[in-house]
Amino acid sequence: MGRETKTEKDRSKRTLFVIAAVVVVLVVIGVVWGLSAERENRAEAPADELAQPATNELRPEPTAGHPAPDFTLTTLDGEVVSLSDFQGRPVIVNFWASWCGPCRLEMPHLQEAYTTRQDDGVVVLGVNLTKRENDTGDVAAFLEEFGVTFPVVLDEEGDVATLYEVRGQPASVFIDAVGDVQTVFYGPVNQQFIDERIAEMLAS
Repeated sequence: MGRETKTEKDRSKRTLFVIAAVVVVLVVIGVVWGLSAERENRAEAPADELAQPATNELRPEPTAGHPAPDFTLTTLDGEVVSLSDFQGRPVIVNFWASWCGPCRLEMPHLQEAYTTRQDDGVVVLGVNLTKRENDTGDVAAFLEEFGVTFPVVLDEEGDVATLYEVRGQPASVFIDAVGDVQTVFYGPVNQQFIDERIAEMLAS
Protein backbone atom coordinates (compact mmCIF):
# COMPACT_ATOMS: atom_id res chain seq x y z
CA MET A 1 0.00 0.00 0.00
CA GLY A 2 1.29 3.50 -0.86
CA ARG A 3 1.69 6.29 1.54
CA GLU A 4 -1.26 8.66 2.04
CA THR A 5 -0.70 11.84 0.02
CA LYS A 6 -0.93 15.33 1.52
CA THR A 7 -4.12 15.97 -0.42
CA GLU A 8 -5.76 12.89 1.02
CA LYS A 9 -4.71 13.89 4.52
CA ASP A 10 -6.24 17.34 4.08
CA ARG A 11 -9.42 15.79 2.74
CA SER A 12 -9.63 13.49 5.78
CA LYS A 13 -9.14 16.38 8.18
CA ARG A 14 -11.86 18.38 6.46
CA THR A 15 -14.22 15.43 6.64
CA LEU A 16 -13.58 14.96 10.37
CA PHE A 17 -14.07 18.69 10.94
CA VAL A 18 -17.40 18.66 9.09
CA ILE A 19 -18.59 15.63 11.08
CA ALA A 20 -17.60 17.26 14.38
CA ALA A 21 -19.36 20.48 13.40
CA VAL A 22 -22.54 18.58 12.52
CA VAL A 23 -22.47 16.76 15.87
CA VAL A 24 -22.07 20.05 17.75
CA VAL A 25 -24.96 21.60 15.84
CA LEU A 26 -27.20 18.60 16.58
CA VAL A 27 -26.34 18.76 20.29
CA VAL A 28 -27.14 22.48 20.43
CA ILE A 29 -30.44 21.94 18.61
CA GLY A 30 -31.33 19.16 21.09
CA VAL A 31 -30.60 21.35 24.11
CA VAL A 32 -32.59 24.28 22.71
CA TRP A 33 -35.51 22.02 21.87
CA GLY A 34 -35.45 20.49 25.35
CA LEU A 35 -35.50 23.90 27.05
CA SER A 36 -38.33 25.04 24.80
CA ALA A 37 -40.38 21.92 25.60
CA GLU A 38 -39.82 22.42 29.33
CA ARG A 39 -41.06 26.01 29.10
CA GLU A 40 -44.17 24.85 27.24
CA ASN A 41 -44.85 22.18 29.84
CA ARG A 42 -44.51 24.69 32.69
CA ALA A 43 -46.77 27.13 30.86
CA GLU A 44 -49.42 24.45 30.48
CA ALA A 45 -49.16 23.25 34.10
CA PRO A 46 -51.96 24.34 36.47
CA ALA A 47 -51.09 27.36 38.57
CA ASP A 48 -51.78 25.53 41.84
CA GLU A 49 -49.39 22.76 40.80
CA LEU A 50 -46.60 25.25 40.15
CA ALA A 51 -47.25 27.02 43.44
CA GLN A 52 -47.38 23.81 45.48
CA PRO A 53 -44.58 23.90 48.10
CA ALA A 54 -42.33 20.94 48.72
CA THR A 55 -43.61 18.87 51.62
CA ASN A 56 -41.21 18.43 54.52
CA GLU A 57 -43.43 17.14 57.31
CA LEU A 58 -41.74 15.84 60.43
CA ARG A 59 -42.66 12.37 61.58
CA PRO A 60 -44.29 11.93 65.00
CA GLU A 61 -41.67 11.70 67.75
CA PRO A 62 -41.55 12.52 71.48
CA THR A 63 -39.23 15.41 70.64
CA ALA A 64 -39.80 19.16 70.78
CA GLY A 65 -40.98 20.45 67.42
CA HIS A 66 -42.30 17.09 66.22
CA PRO A 67 -45.94 15.98 66.12
CA ALA A 68 -46.76 14.00 69.27
CA PRO A 69 -47.21 10.28 68.58
CA ASP A 70 -50.86 9.29 68.97
CA PHE A 71 -51.87 6.45 71.26
CA THR A 72 -55.00 4.78 72.57
CA LEU A 73 -55.41 3.27 76.05
CA THR A 74 -58.25 2.54 78.47
CA THR A 75 -59.14 3.96 81.88
CA LEU A 76 -59.79 1.97 85.05
CA ASP A 77 -63.48 2.02 84.07
CA GLY A 78 -62.73 0.60 80.62
CA GLU A 79 -63.28 3.86 78.72
CA VAL A 80 -61.17 4.10 75.55
CA VAL A 81 -59.18 7.33 75.31
CA SER A 82 -56.87 8.49 72.52
CA LEU A 83 -54.50 11.44 72.57
CA SER A 84 -56.04 12.55 69.28
CA ASP A 85 -59.38 12.96 71.08
CA PHE A 86 -57.98 16.26 72.37
CA GLN A 87 -56.79 17.62 69.02
CA GLY A 88 -57.11 21.41 69.02
CA ARG A 89 -56.44 21.70 72.76
CA PRO A 90 -53.15 22.00 74.68
CA VAL A 91 -52.41 18.71 76.45
CA ILE A 92 -50.11 17.79 79.31
CA VAL A 93 -49.36 14.06 79.12
CA ASN A 94 -48.02 12.94 82.49
CA PHE A 95 -46.42 9.51 83.02
CA TRP A 96 -46.54 8.34 86.64
CA ALA A 97 -46.65 5.38 89.03
CA SER A 98 -48.38 5.13 92.40
CA TRP A 99 -45.22 4.12 94.30
CA CYS A 100 -43.18 7.01 92.86
CA GLY A 101 -42.38 9.67 95.50
CA PRO A 102 -41.82 12.56 93.03
CA CYS A 103 -45.10 11.62 91.32
CA ARG A 104 -46.88 12.19 94.61
CA LEU A 105 -45.24 15.61 94.95
CA GLU A 106 -46.34 16.86 91.55
CA MET A 107 -49.85 15.37 91.37
CA PRO A 108 -51.60 18.20 93.31
CA HIS A 109 -50.06 20.74 90.89
CA LEU A 110 -51.29 18.81 87.85
CA GLN A 111 -54.77 18.56 89.35
CA GLU A 112 -54.72 22.30 90.09
CA ALA A 113 -53.73 23.08 86.50
CA TYR A 114 -56.53 20.88 85.17
CA THR A 115 -59.10 22.51 87.47
CA THR A 116 -58.10 26.14 86.91
CA ARG A 117 -57.11 26.10 83.23
CA GLN A 118 -60.03 24.23 81.69
CA ASP A 119 -61.46 27.52 80.44
CA ASP A 120 -58.29 27.86 78.38
CA GLY A 121 -58.93 24.43 76.89
CA VAL A 122 -56.01 22.84 78.73
CA VAL A 123 -56.19 19.07 79.23
CA VAL A 124 -54.15 16.92 81.62
CA LEU A 125 -53.93 13.29 80.52
CA GLY A 126 -52.38 10.94 83.07
CA VAL A 127 -50.68 7.80 81.79
CA ASN A 128 -50.20 5.32 84.59
CA LEU A 129 -47.17 3.10 84.04
CA THR A 130 -49.27 0.07 84.94
CA LYS A 131 -46.66 -2.43 83.85
CA ARG A 132 -44.45 -1.07 86.65
CA GLU A 133 -47.23 -1.29 89.27
CA ASN A 134 -47.77 -4.16 91.72
CA ASP A 135 -51.55 -3.98 91.44
CA THR A 136 -54.14 -1.80 89.70
CA GLY A 137 -55.77 -1.39 93.12
CA ASP A 138 -52.81 0.84 94.02
CA VAL A 139 -53.67 3.04 91.03
CA ALA A 140 -57.26 3.51 92.16
CA ALA A 141 -56.17 4.30 95.72
CA PHE A 142 -53.67 6.88 94.45
CA LEU A 143 -56.28 8.68 92.34
CA GLU A 144 -58.71 8.76 95.24
CA GLU A 145 -56.07 10.02 97.67
CA PHE A 146 -55.18 13.00 95.47
CA GLY A 147 -58.68 13.68 94.19
CA VAL A 148 -57.63 13.30 90.58
CA THR A 149 -60.43 14.24 88.18
CA PHE A 150 -58.52 14.48 84.90
CA PRO A 151 -58.53 11.43 82.59
CA VAL A 152 -56.05 8.71 83.51
CA VAL A 153 -55.29 5.76 81.21
CA LEU A 154 -53.43 2.54 81.92
CA ASP A 155 -50.26 1.64 80.01
CA GLU A 156 -50.58 -2.04 80.88
CA GLU A 157 -48.08 -3.37 78.36
CA GLY A 158 -45.67 -0.45 78.53
CA ASP A 159 -46.12 0.26 74.83
CA VAL A 160 -46.79 3.97 75.25
CA ALA A 161 -43.86 4.37 77.64
CA THR A 162 -41.69 2.80 74.96
CA LEU A 163 -43.25 4.97 72.25
CA TYR A 164 -42.46 8.09 74.28
CA GLU A 165 -39.05 6.80 75.37
CA VAL A 166 -39.96 7.18 79.04
CA ARG A 167 -36.90 6.07 80.99
CA GLY A 168 -38.02 7.14 84.46
CA GLN A 169 -40.99 8.63 86.24
CA PRO A 170 -42.51 11.09 86.46
CA ALA A 171 -42.25 12.46 82.94
CA SER A 172 -44.38 15.19 81.39
CA VAL A 173 -44.89 15.99 77.72
CA PHE A 174 -46.42 19.37 76.88
CA ILE A 175 -48.25 19.33 73.54
CA ASP A 176 -49.72 22.43 71.90
CA ALA A 177 -53.15 22.71 70.26
CA VAL A 178 -51.69 21.88 66.85
CA GLY A 179 -50.44 18.57 68.23
CA ASP A 180 -46.73 19.40 68.31
CA VAL A 181 -44.51 18.61 71.28
CA GLN A 182 -43.39 21.80 73.02
CA THR A 183 -41.48 20.44 76.03
CA VAL A 184 -40.45 17.07 77.43
CA PHE A 185 -39.54 17.13 81.11
CA TYR A 186 -38.33 14.41 83.47
CA GLY A 187 -38.90 14.86 87.18
CA PRO A 188 -41.67 16.46 89.26
CA VAL A 189 -43.25 19.64 87.91
CA ASN A 190 -44.47 22.48 90.11
CA GLN A 191 -47.17 25.09 89.57
CA GLN A 192 -44.85 27.76 88.20
CA PHE A 193 -43.28 25.40 85.70
CA ILE A 194 -46.70 24.18 84.54
CA ASP A 195 -48.04 27.73 84.16
CA GLU A 196 -45.02 28.78 82.12
CA ARG A 197 -45.37 25.81 79.79
CA ILE A 198 -49.11 26.40 79.39
CA ALA A 199 -48.41 30.03 78.43
CA GLU A 200 -45.97 28.81 75.80
CA MET A 201 -48.49 26.29 74.42
CA LEU A 202 -51.27 28.88 74.25
CA ALA A 203 -48.96 31.34 72.50
CA SER A 204 -47.84 28.91 69.80
